[in-house]
This record gives sequence, C-alpha cells and structure tokens, in this order.
Amino acid sequence: MIGILLIVLGRIASSRVTEEERSGMVMVYLLGGAIAVISWVGVFGAKRQKTCALKMFSGLVCIGMVICVVGGLYIAKQRSMITGAFEELSEDANMKEIIKVAQAEYKFECCGTSKDYTDWGPEIPDSCHCAAVHQGTATCYQVEVTRELQPWMSEPVEVYKESCVPYLLRIVNKGIDILVRICFGFALVALIGMIMALVMVSQINSVNEDPRGPPHHALQRSAFV
Repeated sequence: MIGILLIVLGRIASSRVTEEERSGMVMVYLLGGAIAVISWVGVFGAKRQKTCALKMFSGLVCIGMVICVVGGLYIAKQRSMITGAFEELSEDANMKEIIKVAQAEYKFECCGTSKDYTDWGPEIPDSCHCAAVHQGTATCYQVEVTRELQPWMSEPVEVYKESCVPYLLRIVNKGIDILVRICFGFALVALIGMIMALVMVSQINSVNEDPRGPPHHALQRSAFV
C-alpha cells in the first residue's frame, strides 16, 4: 500500500516539477516500486504458504530495515554539520539578500538575518511587520519608526522578534526530526513484518513435518470411500 501511494504521489508531483527536479521523482518511483514488489512477495508467500517466498520477503525486509536504521542514524549525525554549514552561509552577503527575498516571498515570521530588523538597513521592510493575529504577542515587539512624509514624528510599529537564521534553522531541525522518525518508523514496520513472516515459516514447517499424519476424522472418512 505504501509503495503504491509513493508511486501515485510521485506521478502527481512529477507534473509540477522542473526537468532538474525530475531525478528526485525517479527515486520516489523506484522506492515505491521496490516496496510494492517486496509487499507482493510477502502476500504471495502468506497466501500460498510458500516458505521460499516468505524467506525471500524476510531477507528483503531485513535489508530495508538495516538501510532505514543506518539512514536515520546518518541523518541524525549530520544535524550539527548541516546547521553549522547553514550558519556559515548566512554570513555571506549574497545569502543575506536571498534570505531577505525569501522572507518577503514566503511570509516567514521573522525579521533580519541573525540579529534583528537593523540587519536589513534603516528602513523596516513591510514583510517584517507583524500580522494582525500576532500583534501584542511574544512573537512581536514594538519599535519606533519615523514617518515618511513627517520625519520629525515617529509612530510605533510591531515587527517580528525572531531573526530569520534561527527561524530557518528551527524549520531545518524539524525537517531532520521528521526524516529520522520516518526512517525509524519504516524500520519498526519492517521488523514487525519480518518477525511475522518468520513465524509463518516456522508454522508451515511444523505442519509439514508433523509425524502424526492426517487427523483421525480424515482417516474415518477415507475408510468409507
């Protein structure tokens, strides 16, 4: 089911991405196809009671479980490197401009690069002004700005308190947490599937090797034939 879902999602997403991004969609297709094939092998083995198919399913699931665990550990280990690289890039002048443009375009609830709104010059961009729903909350704070037509007067404006680098790092860390949980979640599902397949193999083998022969009622029925 998960494999088919990934294939469908990949198909939907492929119509909305550029040529450069289609390589990622190919990986989604391959992953979905692999999961679907492995699931089919397990269903076939369970329905037909084929120990060979069930053993193959267990082996493939075990490989997938190991890959998920290693992938989850690798992603978790690379967290500090990813966040450190992002912090270093944010000090670049071009990157600061990119962050400023992205904040305005995607309506990030932050202002300034790493300190506050003064990182982006003396004038506060309109995108830094707090939305009405956040005004008066801990998300924002009030600053005095001079009026454009009356520079001798000032007026209070509420802007976002958090700067954009910590804000974006928080999003990156949440994304890493989600990826790690997905990896370990798949690993847990794979472990359960592998245990169930091995239990079925054991039950099938015990039935095939039962020395008692057919049940007594079956012998009585054959006597009248």
